[in-house]
Amino acid sequence: MRNLKIDKKGRKAEIELKKDLYPESAVTKAADDFKKILDVSVKKTGENLKVTLNLKAKSPEIEEVAYNFINYLLAEVKNGMIKVL
Repeated sequence: MRNLKIDKKGRKAEIELKKDLYPESAVTKAADDFKKILDVSVKKTGENLKVTLNLKAKSPEIEEVAYNFINYLLAEVKNGMIKVL
């Protein structure tokens, strides 16, 4: 993902997301579900959301956790698009 920047030494990652593709509610839900291992901050920057992930624990690698967060976020967005009739 090109919009992902990883700082392995600082144990953090930054993701730029388009607000029209990634609702803030989905980002907030994903952040809440990852709160045991990540401190997540979300800032609005024009048409984008800048999401910063900071690892709390020492064991997992930030790259692995960041990609897991993105996959989880995609599932949250997809689930939000499905309407039950």
